[in-house]
Parts: sequence; structure tokens; C-alpha cells
Amino acid sequence: MITYMPKKSKVHLLDSLLILLNVSSSYSIIPYLLFFQYHRGINTGLIIAIDAIYLLWRFGRHIKIPLNLLFGIYFVLNLINVFSSILTSTGFYMTWLYLMLNTLFFLVLYNCYIEYRKENAYIKSVWLVLRGYIWLCCICLFSVFSVFILMKCGIDIHNNDIGNRMDLFADNVNTLGHTYYFPYWLSVVLVSSSISLKLPFFIEQGTVCGIYFEPHVITFMLFPALFILWAYARTLLKKILWLVLWVLLMLMECSTTNILVFVTCVCVALLFDRVGRYWLVPLFALIILFVFYIGLDNTSFFFIADKLEDAGGSKGYSMNTLEFAFDPQTLMGSNFLNNQYLNEISTGGGRDVGYIPCILNILFLIVFVYKIVSSMFMNSFNRLLGIAVLYFFLHSMKVAMVTYSLSFLVLMIFLITVTTYNKGERNYGIIKESL
Repeated sequence: MITYMPKKSKVHLLDSLLILLNVSSSYSIIPYLLFFQYHRGINTGLIIAIDAIYLLWRFGRHIKIPLNLLFGIYFVLNLINVFSSILTSTGFYMTWLYLMLNTLFFLVLYNCYIEYRKENAYIKSVWLVLRGYIWLCCICLFSVFSVFILMKCGIDIHNNDIGNRMDLFADNVNTLGHTYYFPYWLSVVLVSSSISLKLPFFIEQGTVCGIYFEPHVITFMLFPALFILWAYARTLLKKILWLVLWVLLMLMECSTTNILVFVTCVCVALLFDRVGRYWLVPLFALIILFVFYIGLDNTSFFFIADKLEDAGGSKGYSMNTLEFAFDPQTLMGSNFLNNQYLNEISTGGGRDVGYIPCILNILFLIVFVYKIVSSMFMNSFNRLLGIAVLYFFLHSMKVAMVTYSLSFLVLMIFLITVTTYNKGERNYGIIKESL
């Protein structure tokens, strides 16, 4: 029987849309809007079904199973977490749903890339894999800036309350008292119940979060794309355009984690660039002049220092998640994908990460960091892709072990693997069947 297969351009379009859907499952509202669901678990199950059907339709009996060290560690770690969550009654169905989703997603990424490399160069093949994620970022940027313009035009954006329509918002609504609006079906607007240390110009009616639910989440998801777009930009004008858009996004969200990680990544990028090194000295001199001569407390950016001093804010949250990840008490621990342990720290709850997951996590981090560092010593294209993964890695420390639930992590695993495998900027060979 002959199975009908559309033209390759249409198939590649479907590939990108599927990748977009999978990446959107990490913290975005898109699956909720597509499937008209309140529960993340149902959305995850539907995407799993779509991935499985698509893999069978797209590749059939020719589906290739990659031999990937990073993903192998990831798979074993999360498989153990499935069993430990059952034994400790700290979750069940979401642990194996995440594992199934991310395993199928990695198969989609790997097999699509293998197909692309049969007829395309390394650079174009990587782009074909990444463009679904880039499209998602463009959707989010449009979402953010369209509502921001409405806000600056004086239009009331406090309409269409969606705080109780999606379980994505439930924890912040119930514990923090946040209110979420989705004005004109364009963008999520967060109105916090507490005083927010933000730049007043950007938050007249609340914080515009695009398709995500928190300022640090939207920057976490979008900022790796800036370095990817820089890698592919062929003109200075395009690079300036991307930089302006992302800096505006940074100022709108005012996430301390985002600002610190972005500055760190820029410094690393300059350090490993032959010409960029000369910019480091004046850059550091400018920062020192700004902080010590003008005085950080006398500027609009005082919120960085204040939030770092706030033990219950960004710093306190990050320290608690890191403490849990590296403080095992039992052999297998409990479900580390459920951050309910943050609410139990003060009461001495019995949750812990476990010695085996802790060791596997450290092993994963060592391999991940090694590959990131390796990419810094490659050509400028691969280095920028490595910087994108570095941003993800540093920002993900804020959520620590919960990162293992994200399909976005799988995309970063794939990206850093293929980046360090292909050392040449223009490689026209066909990749081996193990990355």
C-alpha cells in the first residue's frame, strides 16, 4: 500500500508546527487554548498522542533510536523518579506523562534532523529544527508588544480574567493572590497582589507576560532565542533589531534572574570572541562607574539590589530549590518534579531528592556543562548556539530539578549535542545515527 506523503516543504512545515507545540507545553498557555482544557495533564496526554501518531506517519518503521549520553542520563533519572513518586505517594501520572512526552519529543527532534541532513547543510538543518521554537518566540513577542501598545494608548486591559480557567495559574492565584487577565485574547497580564519592584513606565496596568504566566518564565523561554537569531543574522541591522526587541522585553519584565544571567552570557560571549575581548574592559569600567559613582540606589534599577536582598523573593526561592536538589536524605527520595517541597521546608516536611537522583543529576550537569564549555572553543556560529544553551542552563537554576519536566530542556539537550558534534561551521556530510 502506498502512503500519500505531501511535498517536503509541507512536511517540514508540519515538523516545525509539531516542535512548536511540544516546546509550548513548557509553561505556556497555547496547549490550553488549543485543546480547551483546564488540566495540564490532559494537554500533555494529547500532545503525547499527537507525537506518537506523527512519528509513525512521518517515519514509520524507519524511526531511529539515538544513542545520546545526556538524554540517556535524563531518561534513567526520570524513570527512577516515576518509581520514587509512587513509593512515596508524591505524584504519579504527571511524572510518567512528562517522561513519555519528552522521550517522544527527542525522537521527533532527532529523526527530523537526520532527514534534514540527507539533503541540507548542518546550519540549515539546525535551523529547520529550531524554527518552530523561534516561531513560538515571535508569537510571544507579538503578544507582549501588542498589549503593551494598547496599555500605553490608555486602553483598559483589565478584562477577560482567566485565573481560574487554567491550572497553570492555580498556585499563584491561590497562594500569592495574583490576578491574570487575557485582554482581547492577545496576552497574559499579571496583576500582583504585592508591591512589584519594576520600572513604572512598563507596568501601568500590570506586567505583560505574553503566552506565559510569570516575568522570569517568559525571559527564561525567550532569551536563548536571541543568541540563536544572532548566530543566523547576516547583517548588523538584523542583529540590532533583535537586540532592541529583547532588551525592551527585559525592561518590561524586570526579572532579576534574567538580567544577571543575560549580562553573564554577554560577558562570556565577549570573552571567547577575539574582537569582543577588547570590549570587556570598557564594559566593566562602565558598570563600576554606574554602580559606585552614580550609585545603584539613586537609579531606577535599585530593584535588582532589593530583590537580591529579599530572602523571600527571587534569591530565597532559588536557594530553596538548589538546597533541595543537593541535600538527599534517603536512597530514592520523592517526586522532584513537584515543587510542593518549597511549602514544606519551613515545616520540616519529609520530602527529599534522594541519593540516586542526586548523583544522576550531578552527572547530568557535569556532561551538560562540559558540552557547553566545549562549544565556547568552536567557531562563532556554534559558540552562539552554546551561549543560548548557557543562558538556559544558568536561568534554569532558579527552578532546579523541576527543569527535568520541561520539553524545553529536551530541545536544549538536542541543540548542545548537535552543536558540539559538528565542529565545522559548514559541514555537508551526513550525521551518524548516534549523536
